[in-house]
Amino acid sequence: MLLERYQKGVSTTKEKRIMDIWYDSLEAEQEERPGLSEEELKKEMWLDISAKMRRGPGYRSVEEKRWWQSDYFKVAAAAVLLLSGYILYWSQPFRQALISGVPDSEISQLEKASNAATVARKIVLSDGSNVTLDPGAVLFYAKEFSRNKRIVYLKGNGMFEVARDPGRPFFVYTDDIVTKVLGTSFTIRKAERSGAIEVAVITGKVMVEKTAGSNDRAGLSAEKGVTLTPNRKVTYYARSEQYVTGLVDAPRIIEKGDDYHKPDAFVFREIPLSTVLEKLEKAYGIKIEVSSERLNNCRITADLSKDDLYGRLEIICAAVNARFELTGDKVMVAGQGCDL
Repeated sequence: MLLERYQKGVSTTKEKRIMDIWYDSLEAEQEERPGLSEEELKKEMWLDISAKMRRGPGYRSVEEKRWWQSDYFKVAAAAVLLLSGYILYWSQPFRQALISGVPDSEISQLEKASNAATVARKIVLSDGSNVTLDPGAVLFYAKEFSRNKRIVYLKGNGMFEVARDPGRPFFVYTDDIVTKVLGTSFTIRKAERSGAIEVAVITGKVMVEKTAGSNDRAGLSAEKGVTLTPNRKVTYYARSEQYVTGLVDAPRIIEKGDDYHKPDAFVFREIPLSTVLEKLEKAYGIKIEVSSERLNNCRITADLSKDDLYGRLEIICAAVNARFELTGDKVMVAGQGCDL
């Protein structure tokens, strides 16, 4: 009998293969089909064996998965991939730094404030400075600043109102640039498409420079960067390492005197254009030039009390048949002018 020859070890190679298939199938069939009688099970199994013999020794059914197709192997492979991804993410130089140009080791131990909301979030730092984070922005900062300088790191957009402390300059590191202030208010924004970073000053004075990869320097060099005063901004393009200066979108009056804040401060009646422009220059702290001296002969009668800077310039230019344009951080008024 085939079974007896197999058990005694005297079966042929073909007979041994038949019995190997039998034993491989027996346990699985009994577990999966417990309702069949022994005779029915034997009959179906012999039919299955015959079919497998006809298919040849190299055939495997869909159910007979290779070892690398097993669920255990898939789980193990997924774990290896996750671990490899984690290692690559935290390894240099494969992973991009949190703040471009700044090693992660400089910010890894700092406090972290993020804004996951859809409205701005205000953060008060230990020195009394206020930071308003736009949605999606993240700020890294020390719980207590050092004695000689204050350093924070910004990812995203934010507005800063820095407490004045001349003995401890305030540094804001964001992608590719660092901004240094003593006490002022300003905004930092990054364009999503171009990656350009804009720093706009509201009050005070700041210096903006490309980061050198370390914050251990005592200060910044104006020769390497840009110095900004109120109502001015600079946009830094990392690819070309270029600074482009200009005026902020909504300049504010920086003069504090009553002559610039009383209701009729910007109401003019037959006033020479040169006098009007001079007052606007001082009020906003910006330079306004004319293309022709003949423009200074023109006289202005207008109520500019309810307009912003650009609205006031539009009304003035309409009155003297001129136009204005922004040239860097200056305003140029161009026109034929007026006779005396």
